Amino acid sequence: MLKRFFLVFLTSIIFTEGRALALQPQSYRILVVDSYPSSMQWSHDYTEQFRSALSDRDIWVRYFPYQRMDSRKARLSLSQNQLLEETLFYYQFDLIVTLGAEALHSVNKLTHLGNVTTPVIATGANLNAYIGLGAQNLAGLSEDLNLAPLLSSIKQLHPNLGTVHLVVNDSLQLKNMSTRFLDISRSLNIETDIFIDEPDSNLLQWLDSLTDNDVILLAADNISARLQSVKDQSYSIWQQQLDYPVYSLWEYPLGNGALASYRQPAGPFAFETAKLVRRLIDGESISQFGIKNSRTQQLVFDENQLSRFGLNKADLPQNSILLNSGNRQQIPVLFFILISLALASAAVLLILRVSPKRIELRGIKQQQALNSKLAASSKIQRLVVDQELLIDSIENNLGTGLPLSPRTRTNTYLSFASDNSQRCVELISKALLRCEPNVNQQLLLYFNNQSNSEQSSVVVTISKLEPAEEGRYLIEAISVGRLAQEYQQLLRSEKRYRSLFERSPWPLLAVNRLGVVRSSNQAAADFFTYKSPEQLNLSQLNGFYRNTEDRIELKRLLQNTQTDSTFITREVQYQIAKQSHLVKESINFVAEQNLFHVVIEDITDIRAQQSEIEFYAYFDELTQLYNRGYFERYFKHLETNADAHTEFALVLVDLDQFKTINDSFGHHAGNTVLTLVAKLLKKLTPKNCQLARIGGDEFAILWPESSEEQLLSFVEQIIQSISHEQIVFDANIVEISCSIGISRCLKELGSFQLAMAQAQSASALAKKHGGRRYQFFEQSNQSFLKQQGQSQWVARIQAALRENRFVLYAQQIVPLDPNRQHALHYEVLVRLIDESGQVIAPGAFMEAAENYRLMESLDRMIVNKTLLWLEENPAHLARLSNCSINLSGQSLSNPEFVDWLLEVLEQSKLPLSKLCFETTETVAISNLDLATQLFDRLRNLGCKVALDDFGSGLSSFAYFKKLPIDYLKIDGIFIRDLAHDTQDEAIVRSINQLAQVTGKETVAEFVENEAIAIKLREIGVTFAQGYHFSKPAPLEMLVIQ
Repeated sequence: MLKRFFLVFLTSIIFTEGRALALQPQSYRILVVDSYPSSMQWSHDYTEQFRSALSDRDIWVRYFPYQRMDSRKARLSLSQNQLLEETLFYYQFDLIVTLGAEALHSVNKLTHLGNVTTPVIATGANLNAYIGLGAQNLAGLSEDLNLAPLLSSIKQLHPNLGTVHLVVNDSLQLKNMSTRFLDISRSLNIETDIFIDEPDSNLLQWLDSLTDNDVILLAADNISARLQSVKDQSYSIWQQQLDYPVYSLWEYPLGNGALASYRQPAGPFAFETAKLVRRLIDGESISQFGIKNSRTQQLVFDENQLSRFGLNKADLPQNSILLNSGNRQQIPVLFFILISLALASAAVLLILRVSPKRIELRGIKQQQALNSKLAASSKIQRLVVDQELLIDSIENNLGTGLPLSPRTRTNTYLSFASDNSQRCVELISKALLRCEPNVNQQLLLYFNNQSNSEQSSVVVTISKLEPAEEGRYLIEAISVGRLAQEYQQLLRSEKRYRSLFERSPWPLLAVNRLGVVRSSNQAAADFFTYKSPEQLNLSQLNGFYRNTEDRIELKRLLQNTQTDSTFITREVQYQIAKQSHLVKESINFVAEQNLFHVVIEDITDIRAQQSEIEFYAYFDELTQLYNRGYFERYFKHLETNADAHTEFALVLVDLDQFKTINDSFGHHAGNTVLTLVAKLLKKLTPKNCQLARIGGDEFAILWPESSEEQLLSFVEQIIQSISHEQIVFDANIVEISCSIGISRCLKELGSFQLAMAQAQSASALAKKHGGRRYQFFEQSNQSFLKQQGQSQWVARIQAALRENRFVLYAQQIVPLDPNRQHALHYEVLVRLIDESGQVIAPGAFMEAAENYRLMESLDRMIVNKTLLWLEENPAHLARLSNCSINLSGQSLSNPEFVDWLLEVLEQSKLPLSKLCFETTETVAISNLDLATQLFDRLRNLGCKVALDDFGSGLSSFAYFKKLPIDYLKIDGIFIRDLAHDTQDEAIVRSINQLAQVTGKETVAEFVENEAIAIKLREIGVTFAQGYHFSKPAPLEMLVIQ
């Protein structure tokens, strides 16, 4: 018998501590996290039926009881969460199943921290409050508690109903339920109150405050335990002496004082969950499952409580279920307390037969044991204090539990056969007297009921609790039959572990403290160029390291590591077959084996790719210099770490006539020049300076704090060195020169964009003065001031675009012929609303937008706003004849913008014949081919095209006939003085005559008075636009007009 006990004892150690298989493959691993109270029968039924439904599948289920902790147990709550995280991390489960909202909430928190990526199947009541938008790896079954039938029943059963008091805790789930409770109660005209059960709330005081005809509705699943723990037993639900009817949304209090509650059968939930698990095992994605709501609850009433409060069963809703309908007499629990010796005997016998799972002692495991009330005083006769606690001890389904912490075990073992419960009590009492265990020790007793099968064989463990619980013991019962089943399952899993270990694509090693490889898989043998793992085994891991530092670090790690919590990941270099490999080593110490498990990942190619990506991200491929992105980051780093008054200079080298070289000799010639200049600059630039190519023909140098004399000497040397270079292309000698702009930068004054803008302004001025020179940016220079003002507008324009602070205005275009019907025709304009709410005309910011290439962004915004506004105002659209939208030269010359515009128009539901796009003559002529193609495509869609500012160019008439347009807008410089200037009149007449001959209509801009309008009518101009007829106004005003 003693030999048999040792076998059971060793088996229990293997099962609970089984981390020796950490590197070996195993069955489909499932973690069940249960946050329901430890004595809820629902959890027990669910788990058993869940196992049963999957009995034909190769699975391994681990059970984790998760307790909801109040604020006074913050440290214990943190330990519990850490324990859950470590369990998930160590066992690498394939699936997590949660029971209850708190369990789901705890797993969700780990998921949001990035610590858990395992699929989750959630079950329980009202889970939707915990399921966020990011729950892409989650599915499950949510029991949607239906409050309406229960509240209706309460109102029906209690004609003189007072206030219904909803008791909740501070969980997210119950906060959501409180809102639904208030809404439904309001619709039923029920007076309500909500009591939030918190650690500091005075439960007795609240109960004393209730009045006649009040009703209590328990929503918090832990309130029953709170009521039971109240010292004044007159308030105990379990004593059934409360003066108020108690209803519950949970089945936990049913049969213990609650008048009615919901009961959700565990079976359907378990089998539905098992179906989802099968689909996962078969390869389906959990993202396809979703969350299903279930309303299969049964409303159960306790007939004893109905009689107690004089309620009529005829008033119960249909399909209700009655509990205790046989008029069975309930025996007060106090009766069992008074017969403590007999109860203790029955308790021990019941523990032996039901085989409750093991309860742990340390950390959160001790708290779980205390809360489940499986504790006894030093006198064995008070092992269980009342019947409810006895039921708790049996129904406390803690699963297989977490591994026991290492303990010193006594050498006292008692083996005997017993079929008499009183004899069991006597023997346990004698064992305590003969050999009382110390803290962290265990007294092990082996029981075997000879009259029954081996399944009734039980090992009883008695442990003394921590010093704070002086004189109290924890009694555990371990079923031998269950251990044998689990051990067989473990053996099957071990075979699969070994198969996965050997077939793993990752190199895996087990190394002892001397660095000797004790075991390995085939992938490791291939990696280290051995034919088989047997040849690799007994090799020294240190022999593969390339660097001495890595060998020293491994030796220190192997000799100093003592605990399982050690997990190290590091990057090292291996030398294998004369080739260097950069690898990532993940080293985990397993104390039970006294071995280090090493997972190797070869990242040589990955690092090479990263280096290549980094090169292209920060380097200019042509010149091998840093690019603008890196230079800007370096500038900001220097600016951030410099002292407040540190001064440095930004030197911008801009090649003269570089575009001419490209256009005359081709891009190959331009690339040759850039490469030559880059080599010269790299040679001349001191090591403490940063050099980069930041644009097509621009190079930048960040010059640190030093004397101006040294800076000028450096700049002059650059100009002279570049000017001395000559390159021959196609038998032509090409001279190279540069202009240099210098911006003095202070940490306290501005940013990279400002410094670059100042340097570019200075280099542009140097070019303007003939090139081959340098120019400092001077704040007082008028041309610099103008450019600086424009650079400030850039940030304001960008902010206005982001914040949608541009508004559309319109100026009407009217027909000059009085006999022609006046149709709605206008040009869309734009205004900026500044930070103070003032309306800014485009003259203040348009030049800056053009110089800093923001026009395309503005054009996109105007087109989008205009089309959207027209779609939203169909009545206005019906009156509209023509809406004219301006396009800038930057937009027209950009193929991406052109493609975008045409796509937007093709997808628009607007009548495109009512749209007109106009651009200036200068823009059209400078981009003649592109303009011609765009105008043709716009007209093919039905749009009209106008040529703005016609006549301002020197060669307007030469290009006029090549452009497919509908309107000519005569430049305002010929209109302002038209009434008294004969030359302007002659030009306007010729333009108008040309338009008439070619079938186009004319529009005169800047018509300021009636005298000009009369002269335009006389000439025969078709339309007029100007302040004489209408001023620009918000587009919305046209709807009012």
